[in-house]
Amino acid sequence: MKDFFPVQSTSVLYRIGLLMKEARLRMGLRQADLAKLAGISLRAIRHLEGGRPKVFRCAISCSRYLPWGSLTEFSNH
Repeated sequence: MKDFFPVQSTSVLYRIGLLMKEARLRMGLRQADLAKLAGISLRAIRHLEGGRPKVFRCAISCSRYLPWGSLTEFSNH
């Protein structure tokens, strides 16, 4: 998994996790609600929002249910 993971900076992962949390809260969802929608565990949601790299595939599942809008802030990095 380490060789596959495309993002090497933990600060970027942490920022992505914060964006996920912000989007979830804007929708009025609890972590448990998003976990159920995405078909993943509550623990995985917690790890994603905390920026843990080993749960990258779970982020893809969650992203389908959150209103991302524009992620242009990452284009400068």
